[in-house]
Amino acid sequence: MVGSPASYISHRRRFVFISLSAMVYRTPQEKMLIVHTHKYFLAEAQQRLDPLGRAVRE
Repeated sequence: MVGSPASYISHRRRFVFISLSAMVYRTPQEKMLIVHTHKYFLAEAQQRLDPLGRAVRE
């Protein structure tokens, strides 16, 4: 598990870059699934931050 929400977002951004760089070989349906999955993960991570971008303790 990733420690802070900020590192979680950073991890997801690296994952997005790796996945999107391989998009050339994917079908349109696979591309849409990847894009929607990344949007979901990013929204989840951003909900863990307060309005000023500081990590919120759970």
